[in-house]
Parts: sequence; structure tokens; C-alpha cells
Amino acid sequence: MECFCELVPHLSEGLCLTVNFLVNKVAIFGMVVLIAISISHLWLNQERIIKIQIEGQGTAQVGDVVCLTGNVEFHPSVKYLRWQKYHNGYFVDININKSKYQGSTKNLQNPKLVINDGDQDDEADYRLEVQLAKSTQYSNVRNVKILSSALLETPTIQIYPDEPDGKYYVGEDVTIKANIRNPLGVLCVTWQKETEAGTHTINTALPKYKETSNASDEHQLLIRDCNDSDQGGYFLLAACNYDQEDARSNKIYLNIVKGPPIVTLSQVSETVYEKPVEFKAAIRIFPKQCDVNWLRGSQQIDINQPKYAGSTVVGASPVLWINEVNKDDEGDYSIEVINKEWEPIRISKKLVVNTEKPTVSLKISEESDSMNFGNTITLKAEITASPPPSSIQWIRINKKGKNEEIKNKSGKFLIKNLNENCQTLRIENLDFSDNGKYKITVTNAVGEAQNALDIKVGGQMIFIAGPTVVAPAEIIKFRTEYHISESFSNPMWLKIKHFQAKEIVFDGTKYSVYNTASTSSIKNQKFVIADAEKEGDTAAYQLALDNMRSNKLNIFVDNCGEYSTEKEGNCLRFFALQTVSTKAMRIAFDKMQPAQFKDKIKEFKRYCKSHLTQTNRGSSADLDISIMYTIIRNVCQVQPPKNGWGKQPNDNDTDISDDIERIRHKRNLICHENALNMETSNFNKSALDLIRAIRRLTLEDVQIIEDVCDVLNKVFTKGEIMEEMIQELRVFQKNARKWEELCQSEELQDEAQSTNRDIELENMENMGFHFKHDRGIIIGDYSTLATNRWGIEKRICFMNRPMKQEEEVHIRGGLENEHWSCIHIGLTNVDPATIPNEEDKKKAIRCKLQPYNICNYEGHGLCFEPFHLCISLCKNATLLIHTIGTKREYLSFPKVSPNDPVWLVIELFERGVIWITPS
Repeated sequence: MECFCELVPHLSEGLCLTVNFLVNKVAIFGMVVLIAISISHLWLNQERIIKIQIEGQGTAQVGDVVCLTGNVEFHPSVKYLRWQKYHNGYFVDININKSKYQGSTKNLQNPKLVINDGDQDDEADYRLEVQLAKSTQYSNVRNVKILSSALLETPTIQIYPDEPDGKYYVGEDVTIKANIRNPLGVLCVTWQKETEAGTHTINTALPKYKETSNASDEHQLLIRDCNDSDQGGYFLLAACNYDQEDARSNKIYLNIVKGPPIVTLSQVSETVYEKPVEFKAAIRIFPKQCDVNWLRGSQQIDINQPKYAGSTVVGASPVLWINEVNKDDEGDYSIEVINKEWEPIRISKKLVVNTEKPTVSLKISEESDSMNFGNTITLKAEITASPPPSSIQWIRINKKGKNEEIKNKSGKFLIKNLNENCQTLRIENLDFSDNGKYKITVTNAVGEAQNALDIKVGGQMIFIAGPTVVAPAEIIKFRTEYHISESFSNPMWLKIKHFQAKEIVFDGTKYSVYNTASTSSIKNQKFVIADAEKEGDTAAYQLALDNMRSNKLNIFVDNCGEYSTEKEGNCLRFFALQTVSTKAMRIAFDKMQPAQFKDKIKEFKRYCKSHLTQTNRGSSADLDISIMYTIIRNVCQVQPPKNGWGKQPNDNDTDISDDIERIRHKRNLICHENALNMETSNFNKSALDLIRAIRRLTLEDVQIIEDVCDVLNKVFTKGEIMEEMIQELRVFQKNARKWEELCQSEELQDEAQSTNRDIELENMENMGFHFKHDRGIIIGDYSTLATNRWGIEKRICFMNRPMKQEEEVHIRGGLENEHWSCIHIGLTNVDPATIPNEEDKKKAIRCKLQPYNICNYEGHGLCFEPFHLCISLCKNATLLIHTIGTKREYLSFPKVSPNDPVWLVIELFERGVIWITPS
């Protein structure tokens, strides 16, 4: 028992050891199993580089089917693959579902790409993209070429040497170039040389040929430092694609010689005055050692001088530079080549320096505005000169004949060089001071040229009126008037100082503008500057209305006593405007009928028996306003003013006679002034009213408008000249009042004569048709009705008594034939009663009948309606015909004497009828 007890501890220890051993074994085995499972898992999931390869045909003809096949190594992580094509710098996916790629597959191990009906667009690089679980891998790239039928033609080769004759001096370099047609059909080329010993391939790797090029786009054989051994025949041999036979070029022969020099000389650059000229020589010689000299005439040139800087005398291509050539450099230039084995050789060239005097054309550029007041124009000068111009000068010759040099001036002139052959002059904000002849003078080393252009600023403008001299702290008042029909979106008043225009901002305190009451056609606006300042407000002022500009008014704020006062200046300027208005009336007077001045005076003397007509006058220049007014009123064929002669016209009355009357009243305004002062408000309104009349009568004559602008800007300096003008004004006032009184007495006489004529007409027989007329005319209804009832001829009839001056005859009629649109009317001194019945009445009256249109025009056709003519006899055998409601027209009969009785003659048309009515 004790033994057993002693053994138990030993047994337990051994058992424990055994159990521990077994447990360790099991643990080791488990670890091995786990490692094995992990290794297996890692092997299954590892993404290594797999093998991806595509193969297939690399070339095909247009229209063929191209097939590429892929081989992808198996790997469990491969998910899918794509075929890709290189396009515009990127590989892009191919949609194999398209008909173009019908037959293609995406098999994970053996994909296939089929390209149907191959064309040039299919020529590209192709590859496979394989997508694994965690990465993307690619195959090799396969290039596909699609060849047209032309590429399958056998290549042809042409070779040629750089020296056309194949002749070279020993020591020169030889270049043979090849031109291959259809180079894509060539696999490789070799240069061949043919000698008496046979043909052999040239080893282009040798130093002698090391610069030979056999690139696909350039094939050339370069032979350095040639010698006798290089003599022989050469050709190019090409191995071709697509089982074609080798292509062979033409054969050329090189002739390597030793002989006298060959020298050529050429002028490389064009001869331009004051520019360099280059002469270049080419020397071929053996041995190469030689001396080179440049000569002018027989004198050797020192190429170290600055004149010839850049010249060389070494090498096979010496150069002669002649810098800044001029006429003195003309002559023969030579190159001399000296070699110890040969006679010297000299080659010459003549240098001619072409020069010409400048020429210049001058015109208004197409981009310019119209030549109207306030616009901007550009003068464009086209210049040719060799050498180039040394100076270009612009000059303006003003109306006084004075030359004024033009330079860049901000806001007015801008001279700009577009290029060496073109220069422009920009003239901004045109006004009448810019009128004149603009001349450009172009000068170069050879001579000079000139051209000129007359600038005449147009008168389409708006006028402003105001004072010229204002005392400090006073109010400066401007006024403008323009037609309502002239609608402007952005009117601006401008202040101009030092040629810089600045828009005036109205603040209601310093600067204010008022739109005053307007008539139905005239809009008035006043601009006021309060508390005038000598420095700040002395400037030019102008009104800008969209693209239109007004005249400029120069305002001087000064009270130094050297100038006229504001009111004196207004009066003297308004007096100066009378000279312009007289010119305007004279222009209108000369255009009135009778056309000849002598006829006007003759009729005037017949009308007026007073001493108004006693002075001899040769032209309208000898008449003042009073005489012209009287002649226009009583002799000329002009419609009376709307308000009648002698009465003030309304603002909306703008006929010629209205403006004649307006000028007379404005003249009387200053004639009846006793003082030499005129309020600015009165001056502004009267001056603008007078200016509008002047412009209408002269049809915007530019010279007249320029005269108006000059008058508005006149400043009168106290002294002898101003006193003389005041005396002229007083004489003018005195004489004008005298002539006005005479004219008024004539008008009273004329009114009395008119009253007597009215009484005489009342006692005369009523106007009707004469019993003497052409056959075919039927007179009826108590001699008041005349009818041409049969036949197709025109027939005439007469009034039953002579007409009296200013007597009105009312003729009514109707048209039965729409082909007649006018009636013929005349005057005669022949009494119809004295004309024999059998005589031709039209010849007997000794007067040419004149047509008068009696139809109204509506749309594109004639509207034939009954007509009503009011016919009156003027003083000079002229008929005034008024078609009721439409127009007035004068018919003159110069062969008819107004001093003798005159009968009215009317020619009737086919089936026409007329009748005389009281009114």
C-alpha cells in the first residue's frame, strides 16, 4: 500500500506529461491546418500580372474583313474585358454590338474582334482591356493598316543630283536626292554604285557617306569631299511590300573633274533706297585654295568699312553687303577669284538704285461722316515714294489765302500713320472755321509731291443765339429753336475750352434750361447761366442734338471797358445780320420770274413812276431790300404771303413770300430803333427768326450760313472801327426809313389803282366766249359754254373781251376722253373779231399755246374728275393759274405785249366741254 502510494505521484506526473504532449501535438496540427487554409485563400485571391496577348493581320485592303484574336490567361479574379481603339489621342471602348463589328466576342479567354468592310477610319492601334477584381490590365497593342488600291501599286523612284549636269569638282560635296512615289509600298532602300568592275551596294555607314538619310519621308545620298573614285553611275534600289518586285530608280552619272573655276554672282535682295543690298557669289574650283576680292569698277573694296559691314571673302559662297544704298552707290560690282593653277576670273553685276519722286492721292475716307456741321471726317492720303518720305506736312489754306500748318490738337485734329504708305488726318466737330483747302506735302531725298482737297462744311445744323460779351455776375442767356419734326433723343449743352467739350449738368442754380411755349411747328428752348464768372464761364458753347451740332458761340465774361456792352453788341450784330439777309433776298430775287433782271426793271418802271426807278441799276447787287421787296411784290410771279403783303407773318408761315416779308419786318425793327441797344432776349428771338428765313431762301447755302455764324460771334472792340460801324448803322436807319416811306406811298397809289380797276371791271361786259372760233366748237348758254362735239382735232376758242390785270376768270370743265390730261392756254394781242373765218385761228393769234395739267395723280394711275381753274392776268403778260385745292402755276407769254389789250385763248380737246362761271 505504501508502495502504491509512493508510485501514485510518479504516475500522475507521467500522465500529465503524456497529456501535455498530446495537447501540443493537436495544437501544432491545428496551426498547420490554419496555415494551409490561409495559403489556399491567399492563392485564390492574389491578383498577379496575367498574360494577355492579341494577334491578327496587320494590313488589309479597303473593303476587307480584319480579324484580331485575343488570348487571356485564366485567373479567377477576371471579371470582364473590352476591345479598345486608339482615337484622337486616347484609347476608347468599341461597341461590338454595331454591325461594323458583327462577329466579335468578349470571351474571357479567347475574345475576338471582327472589323467588317475595312476603310481608312479603321486604320488605328487596337488593344484589350481586362478588368480584374482589384485592377485593370492591358494587352499588347496591335496596329492595323488599311491599304487603298493605290498603295498596292509598284513604287516608282526618281533620283537627281544637286548639280543638274552631274559635274563636280574634286573636293566638293555631292548630294543625290530621291523622289519615291507610293513610299508606303517600300520596305527598305539601298544605294547602288555602278563602275567598270560591276555594281555594288554603298555602305552608308562609312564616314564618307555618314550624313546619308534613308528616312521614310526623305532619301538622299551625301558624298563628302568627292574624288576620282566617286565617278560612276548611281541608282536607288527599293525592296517592296506585298510580294511586289523590287523597284529601281533611274541611273545618274557623276563626273568628277579638275578644271578652271566656275563663278556665279547674283543680287539676292531687292534694291530699296537706304536699305542694304546683298550680292552672293558661288565658287566652284579645284584646288579650293583661292583668293577672293570684291571690286567696284576697277577699285578693290575694303570690306572692313562700315558701308560694307557683313561682307565675306572666304568659303565657296562669299557675300558683298552694301548698306544704306543711295544713288551714289550705283555702278558695276565684281568678284575676282584668283587660283595659282588657273587664270583669274572676274564676274560683274550692275547695281541700279531705283528712286522716284513721291506721289500722293488725297480723298475723304469711306468711314467719314457727311461733311456737315458738327460731324467728323477723315482725309486719307495714299503715298508712294522711293526712298520713303523724310517729311509729311499738312497745311490748311483758309478763305483769306493764309497757310496754317496742321498739327495734332486734342479734340480737333488727329494725324495718324496707318502704314508707311498711308497717312490720315481726322477733323473732329466740323464747323465753318474748318472750311478751306487742305494740302499735304510729301518730301523724300529725290523731290516732293503735293495734293489738296477743298473742304466745304455743309449747313444742316441747328442755331443757337446769345450774347458775346457779358459783364461778371450777370446772366448769360441762350436760345435755340428747331422744328418739332426734328425729334432728338438726347439734347446736350456743351462747354468747350481748349478744344475739350464737356456736357453741362443742369442744377437749377448755376445752369438752368427752360422749354418755352412752342408754336405748332417750332420748339423753343432757353439755356441760362447765372452769376457769370470771368474764368469759369468764358468759353465756347454749343448745343448737341444726337448727331447734329449747333453753331458755336464764344462768350467773354469781361467788364474791362475795351469791348462793347452786351446790349450794344446785340444791336451791332443784328445790324450786321441785315447784310446777310440782303444777300439771301437777292439770291431768291434772281431766281424769280421774269428771269432776266432787265425784264424785272422794265416792268418795275412801267408799274412805278416815282423816283424809286430813276437810278440806273445793272443787277440785283444794286438794289437794297426796299427796292427788291417792291419789285417782288408788284412784278415777280410769286404768291402773296399768307397774311398778305405788308403784314407780319406767323411763325408757321414759311413760303418764299412769307420770308421776304419777314426780312422786311426784321429790317424795319432795327431801322425804327432810336437807341444803339438791344435786349438779349429780343436779339435771340429776332435773330433766330431771321436766320430761319435766310436759310430757307438760300436753300441752306453754305457760304451764307458761314456768314451768319461769323456775325453771331462778332466781338466789337471800342475804338475807331466800332465808331465807324455805329455811324454806318445810323446812316442805314436814316436811308431805310426814307426808302420805306417812298415804298409805302407807292403801295397807297397801287391800292388806289386797284380800286379804280375794280370799278372799271364792274362796268365792263361779263366775260364769255367770243363768237369767232374754230369750226366744230359750239357756243351756248349765253356764251358761257363751249363744246367740241365732233371730230378728233383740237380746236380753239377766245374770250369775248380783253382781260384786265388781276381780273379772275373761272373756267370749269369735264373730260370725256381719259387720254387727255391737260388743256392748252394762251394769250394774244390779236382781236378775234379781226380774224377771217377761213383763216387758221391758231396761226392767226401769233402766240404759242402752253399746256396746263388738269389731272390729279393718285397712287399709280390718273383720276379723271371735273376741273376748276382760276385764271388771272399779271402785269407782265403772265397768267397765274390756280387749280382749286391743288396747285398754282405761272404761264409766261413773252411775245405778248402787256401794254396792249390781251385776249385769253383756250384750246379744247376731243369731246371736251368748258364753261365760264362767276367764281
